[in-house]
Amino acid sequence: MQLMGAGAAYLSIMYVAFQAGTGLGLIFVVFGLVLVAYYGLPLLMQQASGPNKDDVPRKGAWGIDTASGYLSGRAAYAQVMTVPLLMVVWAVFVAVIT
Repeated sequence: MQLMGAGAAYLSIMYVAFQAGTGLGLIFVVFGLVLVAYYGLPLLMQQASGPNKDDVPRKGAWGIDTASGYLSGRAAYAQVMTVPLLMVVWAVFVAVIT
């Protein structure tokens, strides 16, 4: 949900920064659709697949196994949210300098 919020914030800031210029509407619609598909489709696929019976239950905090090792839930969340938040910061920067 925070990913979609960051994407919506980015689009909103850029829309205001460029004063809804001619032709930007179509670009924002396409970007919005890509954003929904990029984050929505994996969510639908994960829900449709059901629970993974091979998962070993871990006690304590949740996390995820990655190629570089086990990450705690907070570390995984920080990795996932880094790029969307940088996009929002970039949008604010662009809005300030325009």
